[in-house]
Amino acid sequence: MASPASPQLRTSPRRYAADTWPAGPAARWALRVGLALPFAVVALLSRDAGWVPTANEALAARGDLVQWGDTGLAWIAQVFPPLAAALASLLGGSTLAMSLVAAVVLGLTLQRLAAVLVREGLGPWATAAVLGTLVLTPPLYY
Repeated sequence: MASPASPQLRTSPRRYAADTWPAGPAARWALRVGLALPFAVVALLSRDAGWVPTANEALAARGDLVQWGDTGLAWIAQVFPPLAAALASLLGGSTLAMSLVAAVVLGLTLQRLAAVLVREGLGPWATAAVLGTLVLTPPLYY
């Protein structure tokens, strides 16, 4: 029980703001797909042009070193970081598949960032500026 001398707790309207934005699941998935689409298009266009990111080639080479079912752990030092190498191994070393998985992850991450910016009360222009800057930044395409 609180003391009568205790200060009243201040409640912020942000504390009770909806945690998900957009509120409807269909709208959320449409936004995720819309944010992932530019990255998927770049991955497909770069594949048709014959250009393959060097980092993805190195990751595919490390994925080939994964020894599934081996009881020894000596191979982990060669494939560090092991989770990324395991994913590359599961994808069969396909650099296109790795780029498309990255596009999906970016779509999910950018939608979550947009939800946080809206929940924190930033306006639509500020949210669009932050997301636009991230989508148009070339390092994210690699």
